[in-house]
Amino acid sequence: MQPISYPLISIALCTYNGERYLKEQIDSILAQTYQNIEIIVVDDCSNDTTVSILEHYAHIVNLKYVINEKNRGFVKSFERAISLCEGEYILLSDQDDVWETGKIQTLLDAMENHVLVYSNAKLVDEHLAPLGKNLLDARKINCFSGSNNKAFVFKNCISGNTVMFRKKFKEVCLPFPESISFHDVWLAFVAATYGSIGYVDQPLILYRQHACNITDINKKRKKRKTFTQKITAKKQSYERRIAFIQSFAQLGILGQEDQKFFRKLLHLCKQSQNSLISFALLRFLYQHQKEFYAMDKQIKLSQIIKDSLGIKAYQIFPFI
Repeated sequence: MQPISYPLISIALCTYNGERYLKEQIDSILAQTYQNIEIIVVDDCSNDTTVSILEHYAHIVNLKYVINEKNRGFVKSFERAISLCEGEYILLSDQDDVWETGKIQTLLDAMENHVLVYSNAKLVDEHLAPLGKNLLDARKINCFSGSNNKAFVFKNCISGNTVMFRKKFKEVCLPFPESISFHDVWLAFVAATYGSIGYVDQPLILYRQHACNITDINKKRKKRKTFTQKITAKKQSYERRIAFIQSFAQLGILGQEDQKFFRKLLHLCKQSQNSLISFALLRFLYQHQKEFYAMDKQIKLSQIIKDSLGIKAYQIFPFI
């Protein structure tokens, strides 16, 4: 009878002034039912007691940490943390969540032949009181599984703090392109290109919502914008979209057909950016709607039209 194998699993954790919640998160990782783990931490030049907390844990558990030589932001910090992981599987962790005790084992059991798996998350307030909904409910989109990389052009249902992926995936997902604002959508796109993504339909973390979250899931921080601010924000949104699609099109593991597809999409998006509406882009999105809008609970023509509008449409009709 073969002995049961428990491969080393890495947790890539990034910190920045995280003293308020960090101990609780690390303790929840250490309380996992799966115990053969290493915790790799990249601190992004904290100026509170975060490093002292990390130093304490480094002396008593398998936790290693490095401090960035300068502030690099959370995307590049996660890139560095992932690169330092040695485990057969890698999970990403934010500094302010709390993990359910069976998270690692549940994701490991779900890996099967997938490259990456992810779960839902329970939204809680800063004191861990439930907010009455899960992450995917708040985003009002369907979960995703499979290998349709085109689904990540306009939407993303995969949050980085819920994923597990294989060590070999590091070779194709790193380095993160300079153009990306969030690493989780890049991981999702590359995973769906490289292999398949699996989904665990249960919340495996308590996803803490507070004033310092990078992503404002509950839309509590919306401020009324002037017309100029709206147009500026829309231009920035278009630029980010084009930069993302360009990164997608340049991914080295893309097949020939996918390369052609994303280059055409990039060309159409660039053409439409400063127009009123691009009928060529509208036609292209409509033809491939099942791929682009795979996460939508219901594909709506109004959404396809909206994604085909250029900046001029918002200048003429600011109420859109």
